[in-house]
Amino acid sequence: MSDTMSMIFEVDDLSVASPATVSRCGMVYMEPGSLGFEPLVVSWLDAMPPYVLDNTTCACTLRALMDSYVLDCITFVKRFCTEPVLTTTNNLVQSLMRLIDTYVASPLLVVSLPLPHWQHWQHWQHWQHC
Repeated sequence: MSDTMSMIFEVDDLSVASPATVSRCGMVYMEPGSLGFEPLVVSWLDAMPPYVLDNTTCACTLRALMDSYVLDCITFVKRFCTEPVLTTTNNLVQSLMRLIDTYVASPLLVVSLPLPHWQHWQHWQHWQHC
């Protein structure tokens, strides 16, 4: 390997690496579950489009829904559902946030949906007024 070349590698885990190895490589490794999903949610909410962030009611509603339901839903999935491919809590939360992003991607999308389609989604009816 020449002096102008660099090596980059990714490991699945560092279960057998010594602290010296980690230090020499200049890596910082944290278990995905050690932070929890809260930083993901905060970062996601901070990156919402201005029409969501500027409307305090919408931003607060999103935060309240995430705080109220996410942990219980993940507990339900992990305890009572069979996952064909095992998932982590952070991946499930990230998938949920991507699904929600599709509904708040454009204010025109929310306004253009017919109300009868949304009547059985009581929580989502709130978005019409945002």
